[in-house]
Amino acid sequence: MVQGDRLYLKVTLEPGAQAFITSQAATKIYRMENGHAATTDYFELGEGSFLEYFPDPIIPFSGARYCSEIEVKLGKESTLFFYEMLFPGRAAKGEIFQYDFYRRRTRVFYQKEIIYYDFFDLRPRENNPYALGLFEGYPYYGQLLIFSNQVSKNLSDHLHYLLQDTPGLIGSATLTNKYGINVHALSLNSIQLARALTNCWDLVRRKLVGKPIPKIRKY
Repeated sequence: MVQGDRLYLKVTLEPGAQAFITSQAATKIYRMENGHAATTDYFELGEGSFLEYFPDPIIPFSGARYCSEIEVKLGKESTLFFYEMLFPGRAAKGEIFQYDFYRRRTRVFYQKEIIYYDFFDLRPRENNPYALGLFEGYPYYGQLLIFSNQVSKNLSDHLHYLLQDTPGLIGSATLTNKYGINVHALSLNSIQLARALTNCWDLVRRKLVGKPIPKIRKY
């Protein structure tokens, strides 16, 4: 994505429909002198539908500015798995936390009631991302959101303890206000992070859907 880009994604699942959606490659955010790039993602899940949205990582280059708006409307007994990974930049070029800002707002509604709201605003040039309460020395960030009327504290606890057994990573899983689990993790490298979130995804899928994760082949 380059300066001024605006991308819109709208996904509507009919009642009982199932879909797995991913991206072709990582989303690379280039340097910008003015303005910013932005994406707007809108998902509407019909009754009893099932959506898995697993895009590749977001990589903000030095000087990048990026805004994201995500809105989800869940139907009765629908299920959503939503995955995100944020890299600190082009590590091979030494671009670690050199972007201007990464801002994301996520809203999830269940039958018109808002059940989840998250506002994430990271500005590495203004605030030290390694500070206490932020990344604390772990440059790679990821999350897995699970929404279903089948989630439980027991499942959330299983995910939490699964993350504790992963070296080079800190993370936790907590219940949201209603019908959801939020898995957050920070890692020293992308491979550990992706493996940990994938293990969480597989555990949840087996518990809620009765099947392991699909085998995704990318070129």
